[in-house]
Amino acid sequence: MVNNPRKRDSMLSALGMQLVAKYSNVVVQLGVTMVLARLLTPSEYGTVAIVTVFTSFFSIVGSAGISTAIIQYKELTSNDYDALFFFCLPLGLILAGIFSIASIPISILYNDSLLVPLCCLASLVTLFSTLNMVPNGVLLCERRFAAVSVRLVVTSVASGALAIGLAVAGWGCWALVWQSVASSAMILVWNWSATRLRLTNIHFVAPLKHIWCYSLYQAGFSTINYFSRNLDNLLVGGVMGPGELGYYDKAYKLMGYPINYLTGLFSEVLQPYLSVYQDQKRRLYEYWLSICRMLALVGMFVTAVFVCFPSEIVFVMFGDQWAASVPVTAALGLSVGVQMVNSTSGAIFQSAGRTDELFKSGVICTCISLVAILVGVASRSLSILGILISVSYYCHFAVTVWLLVVKVLGIQASDFLRSFGPFVGAAAVAIVLAMGAGVLVVQLSAVLGIAIRILACIGGYALVLGVSGEWRAVYVFRDMKRMGVEQ
Repeated sequence: MVNNPRKRDSMLSALGMQLVAKYSNVVVQLGVTMVLARLLTPSEYGTVAIVTVFTSFFSIVGSAGISTAIIQYKELTSNDYDALFFFCLPLGLILAGIFSIASIPISILYNDSLLVPLCCLASLVTLFSTLNMVPNGVLLCERRFAAVSVRLVVTSVASGALAIGLAVAGWGCWALVWQSVASSAMILVWNWSATRLRLTNIHFVAPLKHIWCYSLYQAGFSTINYFSRNLDNLLVGGVMGPGELGYYDKAYKLMGYPINYLTGLFSEVLQPYLSVYQDQKRRLYEYWLSICRMLALVGMFVTAVFVCFPSEIVFVMFGDQWAASVPVTAALGLSVGVQMVNSTSGAIFQSAGRTDELFKSGVICTCISLVAILVGVASRSLSILGILISVSYYCHFAVTVWLLVVKVLGIQASDFLRSFGPFVGAAAVAIVLAMGAGVLVVQLSAVLGIAIRILACIGGYALVLGVSGEWRAVYVFRDMKRMGVEQ
């Protein structure tokens, strides 16, 4: 039985649930990653990274934009949900079958016969993810973030424990693939139990036609965005080998942690709450801007940390066998702040009902990424590739300003960009002070030197924000009490 959204619950309460779940999950994931990084080799990680690229692609195709459409089209009924759920079953089976067949040319392309059984096993992730689209969309539409939050932690602990156990037993690459399969299966069972959807309504044509225009553009964007974010893995693995891909993949995942676990707190709750303002563009913009400023406050500091302390981050997380990841970690870290701000833009396109412009954004950004990746891979330098990818993310942000801020929301670009100047300045001051301190403390012990550099970085950032008054961006949490629940 599908319930109505609980409108009395504020975005702040939903964010609080997500915060507890996400950061509990961060602890779990970091712990699992740190253990597995010491049990598995860079080459094994590189092999699984190739599998993951294709797993993600087929799962995105399977999503068909249905989950976000369920959130946006609040007039859908329980029968509609059941019908869409039934539609996902044959779709998932077909895609899983195609993935299994495609494992043969994939293994030939990368000259690795192990990819055939690994891809066949990973095809189960595609099936489970496709089936999960409707239950997950229903939970988010109903704003049942408590169930979503608990599920996140439980599945991470269980699948992580399985992966570690298999790695200790010597299963190598299989440990990581089984982790993905177990996680997707548990999420599906959990969501299906929570929503009680049925696979009995075969009349999916009418509800599918109702959401098709919206979901088609969303699916198109997701597919294009996939290529934008995964083409680097495909080319690095094919041109530079699985070892180099392992180093690059680890650096990329390090960059992704703050983006996924900080902006993810906002991204999952934005559309369920802000879609009610799809006809009030100014209010939608003001709420989004306040969230962007908060993300910039955190994100630009994280950028400074990545630039100043890449070796410390890599060695603590993965050990010294991953030293080759240090330069590319610093290069990719340059873009963390702008990615954190830009990562919420998709939810605003969706909330405004403009997935057509979201699709256009995806096409343009993919072209930009393609150029950056091709030039970076041709250089055969992970550091150069990392710098070019960071540059491409700044270009993506410019595209968002043009299409979302100016065209969809009707705001002057200069008014939007002006809001982020103090945060960029604070990051620059923090980097200069931390690096300057590094020169002055070379004669001191390593621990004391790092402590002084950290204090210099934090102090410089805090000083600029204190003088400019931009620390008040944290007031967004007060505003969230009324976002999406105003009468």
